[in-house]
Amino acid sequence: MEQKKEHTRLTLEEEFSLQKKFKIVFTKKDGSVRTMICSRHDWNADADLLPESKQSEGQEKTTSRPPSETVFPVYDLEKSHWASFTIANLISIEAVA
Repeated sequence: MEQKKEHTRLTLEEEFSLQKKFKIVFTKKDGSVRTMICSRHDWNADADLLPESKQSEGQEKTTSRPPSETVFPVYDLEKSHWASFTIANLISIEAVA
């Protein structure tokens, strides 16, 4: 398991682009520790990992604000919903098969 190190949105995006699934451990806002199996992988071969986008096909995605540099969204594969964690509260990250 990877030891706690300073992560940024950029380093996490890079790790999630190289692997499908991760086990992450982080401290929640209430101080409790949570372990989550999650993904952000959207390659066609792995389409079954993430839910289909509600966006119409061919429609360009628009957003009114840039992505947060402090909070990282992921798809919780065990609870089947999107979640996020504070990057500074990440304790460990480990690729899983």
